Amino acid sequence: MVETALVLLKFTCFSFSTCVHTLTQGHRALRQQLLAEGLFETSTLYYMQHYTWLASLFVGAVYCTLACESMSAHMGGAALLALFWQQMAFVGHDMGHNAVVSDGS
Repeated sequence: MVETALVLLKFTCFSFSTCVHTLTQGHRALRQQLLAEGLFETSTLYYMQHYTWLASLFVGAVYCTLACESMSAHMGGAALLALFWQQMAFVGHDMGHNAVVSDGS
């Protein structure tokens, strides 16, 4: 516990108005390393595979609802549709971060 408190008190000051916490320095260094390795680049292949998965969920939900007559098939279709919407929320969340169509700027 004492070591944690000591780590939190370590700052590097370049001038009186620009003090940078050591944890901030470490985070910035890690971010630069990840950028250099290209780990923040958008993967078009990933999203194409994800859209294929979404399309299969939607088609499966429609098929179970319209082509089948049993209650269990309709419930399965409802579950597939719920999973489809839940997965669409993930894509919407990624779009909010510009992760889907990012141009790198």
